[in-house]
Amino acid sequence: MNIKSLFRPSYLKIAVGISIFFAAVYLISPSLFELIELKTIDARFRSRPPIAPGKDVVIAVIDEKSLDELGRWPWPRTVIAKLIDELTAYGVKVIAFDIVFSEPSEHSEMSALLSLKEKYKGGMPSGFADYINKVKAEIDPDIQLGKAIKKSARVVLGYFFHFDKEAVSKEGRELSRNYQDVEVLKQGGEAVLLTASAIETNIDIIATGAKGFGYYNIVPDNDGSVRWNPLAIKYKDKYYAPLSVQALKAYLGDPPLSIKLTDYGVANIKLGETSIPVDESGRFLINYYGGQKIFPHYSIADIMSGRIEKEKLKDKIVLIGSTAIGIYDMRVTPFEGIYPGVEIHATVIDNILNKRFLVRPQWFGLMDILVILGIGVFLGIIVPRLNVTAGLSAVVAFLGGYIYLSLYLFNNKGLLLNITYPVLAVVITYLCLALYRYAMEAKEKKKIKNTFQYYVAAPVMEELMKHPEKLKLGGEEKELTVLFSDIRRFTTISEGLKPDALIAILNEYLTAMSDVVFKY
Repeated sequence: MNIKSLFRPSYLKIAVGISIFFAAVYLISPSLFELIELKTIDARFRSRPPIAPGKDVVIAVIDEKSLDELGRWPWPRTVIAKLIDELTAYGVKVIAFDIVFSEPSEHSEMSALLSLKEKYKGGMPSGFADYINKVKAEIDPDIQLGKAIKKSARVVLGYFFHFDKEAVSKEGRELSRNYQDVEVLKQGGEAVLLTASAIETNIDIIATGAKGFGYYNIVPDNDGSVRWNPLAIKYKDKYYAPLSVQALKAYLGDPPLSIKLTDYGVANIKLGETSIPVDESGRFLINYYGGQKIFPHYSIADIMSGRIEKEKLKDKIVLIGSTAIGIYDMRVTPFEGIYPGVEIHATVIDNILNKRFLVRPQWFGLMDILVILGIGVFLGIIVPRLNVTAGLSAVVAFLGGYIYLSLYLFNNKGLLLNITYPVLAVVITYLCLALYRYAMEAKEKKKIKNTFQYYVAAPVMEELMKHPEKLKLGGEEKELTVLFSDIRRFTTISEGLKPDALIAILNEYLTAMSDVVFKY
C-alpha cells in the first residue's frame, strides 16, 4: 500500500479544511456557540451526584413562617436589631445581610417629635432640645439597629450597584463611608471589569458600626441563568468586593484582599493566601452542589423564639435573606428555575473556603485548538479507509470518549473542557466526508456502468458496481475449472435452419449448460 492510498489526499484536505475553519472561529469569535456550551455545563452539573457543603455556612430565612409570626415585610428595624442580638447570643461568627437599609424608617412618633423641634426651634425652652434628642435616641428604630450592629461587631451589610447610565447615587451617600478595601495590584493597563454607574448604600446611622460591606449584585448569563458571580466591580476608579467575599473575609479574621490587574484583564483575586480563579473580567464560576436547601435553612421566627439548638449556629457564617413567596429573590441556576439568591452567596463562600473551584486554565484554549485540528487529521485518515458502519462507529466512539473525559475532569478535578467546538467539529467533518464519499462513489459507479454495460453480463456489472476496486488493468490470479464444449456438426445444422429456429436451439442448449456450470 502506498502513501497516497493511506492518506487519500482529497478526504484529508476536506477534513483539515473544516477543522481549520472551526479553529479560526474559536479564535476570532469564541462566544459564537457560547449558549450551547453553557447548556453543556448545566448538563454536567445535573449529571454529577450532589455534593455535601461544609459546615461553616447557614441561612436565616425570611420565610412564610417568619411572616406569620413577626408580621409582613419589611419588618420594623427594631425587629432586625433584636435578630442581631439573638444571633450574637447564639455565638455566630459573622452575620451577613442580603438586604440593604437605604432609607430612614418611617416612624410616626419620631416624625412628631422632629416636627415639634423644628416648629419651636427659635423659642424652645432650655433643655427641651436635649430631651427630644434623648427620646429620639431611645425610640428611633434606625439608631437602635445601628447600636445593635455596633455592639455585635460581626455584621456585614449588603448594598448594590446600578448599571443604568441614568441612575444616580444619593448625593454624598457613598462618601460618608469607605466601602472599598480591595488592594489593587496593577501590572499593565486597566482591566475590563463590570463597571457601575451608581451605588445604593445603607444610611449612615445604620452603617457606622458595621464590620464590613459587600454588594449583592448577581449578573445572569444571556439565557437568564446564573453561573458566574462577579468578584470585583469597578465604581469611580475603585474596586469593590461582593457580600460573599466580605463575609468570608470577616470569618477568616480579615486577611488582605487583593486584585491583580494586567493588560488583558484580571489575573487573579487573592483572599489571604487563597488565590481565587476568575476570568479576565473578574467573574467566578460558581460550583453548585445541587438544588436549593443544600445549605441548612433556619426560619428567623425560630431563631427569634430560641427554638434552634445553639450548636447549629455557633461559630457559623449566617446569611440573612428571603425565601418567602412575594418577596422571594428568585434566580435561575443549572439545577432549578427558582433558586434563592442568598443561597448563591452561600455557595460562593463555601467554594472559596473549601477551595472547591471550577477552573479552566488558559492553556486549555490552546489544547482546544489542537484537539479541533487533530480531529480533522484523524477523520481525514480513518473515514475513507472504513466502510460506513465502521466509520460511524469510530466517530461515535471518539465522541463518547471525549464527552466521558470531559465529565470525568469536571466531576473529579474541577476542570472545564470545551465540549461544543470539538463535538461540532467531529459531527460536521464526518457529515461532509460522508457526503463527499457518497458523491464520489456515485460518480464512480456511473462511470463503470457507462463504460461496461454493453460488454459484460449483468452479474459481472453488479459485482463491479459493488466493488469498483476490482476494476484494474492486469486482471487477477485465481484457480478456475473451465468447461469447453461444442455442438457436433453445428455448421451443417445451422445452414439448414431458419434464424428463429436456430436461436431457439441455442437458447435451450446454453440454458441447460449455464445452469449446470453456475450450480457447480
